[in-house]
Amino acid sequence: MTKTISPKCLIGLEAECFNIIPESVEPRDVLGRCERLIQEIGWGIPSVPGDRGIFTGYGRVYLDRAHLELATAECDSPFVLVSVWERLQTVVALAVRRLAEQGLPLTLANCNHSGLLNDSATVWGTHGNYLVEEPPAALADRLLPFLVTRIYTGAGALHWPTGDLLASVRAHRLDCERGGDTIRRRAIHSTGRDEPLTSDPERYGFRYHTLLDDGVRSHFSLLLQYGTLALVLKAVISDPAAIETLPVPGGAAGKRSFWMQALARFNRLAGPGEPPRVDPWVWRIQEIYLAAADRFVANTPDVPAWMPQVLAIWESTLSALRRDDQEWLVRRLDPWIKHRVFSDYLRQHGREWRDLPGNESLAAALALVNQNYHEFCSADSVFAQLEAQGALTHRVGPIVPPGSEAEPFVPEVNTRARARARWIYERVGRQDVVADWSLLTDLESGERWHLDDPRSAILPERDPARQAVQSRTMEAGARR
Repeated sequence: MTKTISPKCLIGLEAECFNIIPESVEPRDVLGRCERLIQEIGWGIPSVPGDRGIFTGYGRVYLDRAHLELATAECDSPFVLVSVWERLQTVVALAVRRLAEQGLPLTLANCNHSGLLNDSATVWGTHGNYLVEEPPAALADRLLPFLVTRIYTGAGALHWPTGDLLASVRAHRLDCERGGDTIRRRAIHSTGRDEPLTSDPERYGFRYHTLLDDGVRSHFSLLLQYGTLALVLKAVISDPAAIETLPVPGGAAGKRSFWMQALARFNRLAGPGEPPRVDPWVWRIQEIYLAAADRFVANTPDVPAWMPQVLAIWESTLSALRRDDQEWLVRRLDPWIKHRVFSDYLRQHGREWRDLPGNESLAAALALVNQNYHEFCSADSVFAQLEAQGALTHRVGPIVPPGSEAEPFVPEVNTRARARARWIYERVGRQDVVADWSLLTDLESGERWHLDDPRSAILPERDPARQAVQSRTMEAGARR
């Protein structure tokens, strides 16, 4: 039985950055440079203090242990999410350049591993956040087949020592199917980050936090990552039976480890010298979810314009995967782009893919190429050069320079991010205010603004309880 749910979405992106400085390998030196970078960002655009960093209209920049982390503002469209993400990265890149001019170089990349990617390598994350109408734990069975077959939106990775091309870094290092935590038992369908987006989840919705995403450079890949899952969440919550006819390879879906095994199988795109290809089960299962999402859009009134647009892009991608259209894929999706980049590097150095297994120095050279591909602050990165040469068709919207919006530094969203951005803009330079996702605080006056409804772009009234306390204090002072 289907139920009526709102077509409105709320989507966010968090990315842990790989950060190094050339003159030192000491973690404390890198940490200090990142702290200096956050200061530089805060001087460059409207911002206020936040937990371990700053809040801007585009989102949060902060330190998580010894690395920099970026988190976008809450968006109501995956197209806007991609644009806001680029604006946030641009702001960071401009600050990195200003630091370099001061003799303080810093390299930042959104890759998910450094060095050789083997079976015990440390990886770090890119996370998604979605507002959902049901507790995420109840959605595992409805989502697992989709999540393990959405590997084509990964960043692409070279596995050592086999020389295999993997679709996703993060998918290679997950530990379990469901549940888990955020550090040691990372799950495909994770419920390890049980933090509500609001003070009243039953009223406003629950937070679904993903751990299996990669940091990608292609906007097309990024749109598919977030747009397709946002649609699927709506479809399977609206109609829990939407995928009941799902064909399962091997007929072993009841086994707890089945989807872990399937993920490993699907994540291998190519052996050395082979062109990257997805397992046929990938597009077969994806097409069932595509049909479910299409039914949701067709049967729901007043859906936002982005939904049918994402459906069309999703369908065109699955069609390209099905017909193995390498030239179409290599212009849009990171794993295919990287495979071409790696192949070109090998050819330019007189090597072949078959030389890679067991050749650690050659694998290490490609690992450096991979890191450079992800250096989003560098105009000379591999990805930036490919885009400048016209080799990519990855953009899904116009370039919006930071501050060029109708309201400068206020993203074009109908979520609480707009209210927060306006509040920040009006308090530029103040160090006695603090922003968080759901609470804005004026430390001097004691006033608070609770952003409980994540879909509301209107700044609520100041906390009446705090105002009452202030009024009583002022009256007592007057009587004295």
